[in-house]
Amino acid sequence: MTAPMASPAAVVKPMLATPAQPGQPAEAVLGELGVDWVFEPKLDGFRCLMHIVGGRVVLRSRTGGDLSQRFSATSRPTHEGPLVIDGELISLDESGRPSFNLVQRTNGRPGDPVASYVAFDLLYHHELHDIREQTWIHRRELLETLQPYGLTVIPYSPSGNAIWETVLAQEFEGVIAKRSNSKYRSGRSTDWLKVKRVRELSAIVTGFNEGTGSRSGSFGSLALALSDASGRMIRVGDVGSGFNEADLTTINELEPPFVVEVQYQEWTGTALRMPVFKGVRDDVPLSNCTLKLQLPEAQ
Repeated sequence: MTAPMASPAAVVKPMLATPAQPGQPAEAVLGELGVDWVFEPKLDGFRCLMHIVGGRVVLRSRTGGDLSQRFSATSRPTHEGPLVIDGELISLDESGRPSFNLVQRTNGRPGDPVASYVAFDLLYHHELHDIREQTWIHRRELLETLQPYGLTVIPYSPSGNAIWETVLAQEFEGVIAKRSNSKYRSGRSTDWLKVKRVRELSAIVTGFNEGTGSRSGSFGSLALALSDASGRMIRVGDVGSGFNEADLTTINELEPPFVVEVQYQEWTGTALRMPVFKGVRDDVPLSNCTLKLQLPEAQ
């Protein structure tokens, strides 16, 4: 049983989805889940807990960092609270699709991409208080009552394949499957499963490889690694594509180790094939960058 929340302003670790069985087609994974599962599109953004107390809103990352100033332009619900909401900060590209690269560039400066908040769970209710021990379906019903206050709530479906078709058509990141009777448990849980449209992972940058030509004076690629069960760093390849000028500027100001998100075609047995940089993940701790969590087929 989860210990009661000390206050609606307290830092809470979010519930995390477990990757679905690697190597299985998405349609097969989703089709095997029974009637006690529901399905949401997985959007490409920043995980964020929204705390509302006395009308004051604090945005916190999955590691507890305060994102309020960075995303000061993001619209807030008008509810006075107290509330604790779980959701995602997203920025839309010119095609109207969530873009992690855009939301990652938002830093509270004039001209930065605009981020919106999309909610998918409710942890603390202004009348019922800590509701993490209640079922997902009940928390969801309570969450939807907040929509008149300007809160955007992500849609869901009882059909995994219906959501998957939407994901393919809209080029979303993937699907999150949730047990409708699940309680909210901080940390990774098999009551929530994630099925991605493309292969992605968070990896640790351990160093820079020297750039040439147009990248002379900068880096050419980033050396990537994941840690094994003993904590030893295992090299998984280099990523040298997918960077824009803003990315180059940001990365040149960082010192390894730090975390980045990459897309890749497959794991060859020794390295990621055709990795492409997606963004710096300052919301993902180094401890999450393990072979077990990020690349189970490499074990």
